[in-house]
Amino acid sequence: MNNHAVRSRDYRYLRYADGSEELYDHRNDPNEWRNLAAREDQRAVIREHARFLPKVNVAPLKGSTGLGVDPKHLDWFGGVP
Repeated sequence: MNNHAVRSRDYRYLRYADGSEELYDHRNDPNEWRNLAAREDQRAVIREHARFLPKVNVAPLKGSTGLGVDPKHLDWFGGVP
């Protein structure tokens, strides 16, 4: 809970419950080896992606996995049986 990621064509941005951040440029770093979040020249990219993070976090329903999907209804390939 309170850990979120946003993916665009070129970047993946993550913000964790403790406030730490990660930003990866998938054009130049598809394996996500270089976290760019601390770089000042990436602040605009972070702001753009952060717009899509939830403003309010809601606890998962009691008894749910918290995954947003029910894995019992997905097969191995991610399709619905």
